[in-house]
Amino acid sequence: MNYRDEWTKKYEEDGIQASEEVFTKFHCRFCSKDYELDNNGESKIKRHISTDKHKKNKGEHHPTDKYKDQVSTFNRNRNTFITRNKLAI
Repeated sequence: MNYRDEWTKKYEEDGIQASEEVFTKFHCRFCSKDYELDNNGESKIKRHISTDKHKKNKGEHHPTDKYKDQVSTFNRNRNTFITRNKLAI
């Protein structure tokens, strides 16, 4: 089975993208590895992102909880982003 472009967008937060080697593999940015799709296609991706190893690697690369209470705004005068904590309601 060949990798489908729509999977990149669908699994973007999980670090999944097309392999640069061949169309029958996908690449996981967090695990820094290519995986064969075999005949399983998308279910192989789902199986991979559910593994403990992937979850651990994802947490080390992209700790989502760390920034959940922050908001960024672009400051045109300084040409940079300013990150602040969200106000508690």
